[in-house]
Amino acid sequence: MVMEAFSEIFANQKLQPAKLPAAGFTKKGRHWRYQTLLPTSGFLLTVTIGEAGQVLTQVIDLATQSPYTLHLQPQVRGEFAGTVKAEVTAVLQQIVAQAYADQRFQAPQTQRLIAHVQQTYGDELEFLWPKAPFTGVLRHAASQKWYGLVARLDQAKLAQTLPTKEVEILNLHATPAQVTALVNHQQYFPAWHMNKQHWLTVILNDQVADTTLFELLAASYQLANQS
Repeated sequence: MVMEAFSEIFANQKLQPAKLPAAGFTKKGRHWRYQTLLPTSGFLLTVTIGEAGQVLTQVIDLATQSPYTLHLQPQVRGEFAGTVKAEVTAVLQQIVAQAYADQRFQAPQTQRLIAHVQQTYGDELEFLWPKAPFTGVLRHAASQKWYGLVARLDQAKLAQTLPTKEVEILNLHATPAQVTALVNHQQYFPAWHMNKQHWLTVILNDQVADTTLFELLAASYQLANQS
């Protein structure tokens, strides 16, 4: 069973059943099943996804044909159990990458932005801070510098004139001249949590058209690749 040790892997993720066959799953009645041998232990890992999306795992010691559960303890003790847990975690993370869609961001413009980034730059949001699961960064593959930051926050943090409301935002890298010209506290705001001379914030609520947003993102991408 997927217990607390693995619950974070599936947090904010939505199953895409059509992608399960390509991820190595086979249909067994109303359930989907995936099996693999863990490389270090040689144990057999079975991952079962139920009709309602519930995920179960089972690790079998093939030498004894008995379940292995030490890796599921709240605090894993011992190098071997830690290795088993790490290998199960890696398999589950791969399954999520192949057959789930991230649901952290719900705004239509945010979803279009993420799709645009994937198609244009081949990049994915990186979630670097466990205590900030709704803040992800876009990193330039060549320079390893950020060219965007997507987050959920209270819009009142952007301007005192805005009512309290959770929104999704994009931070963009820009030249100081661009920041000065664009920031108007309506569509464009001083950068949230970043250098306000070189970054600005846009609320992803369609107040800025996609074409304009993607042009600003392209400029931010180019700035991130400059030395």
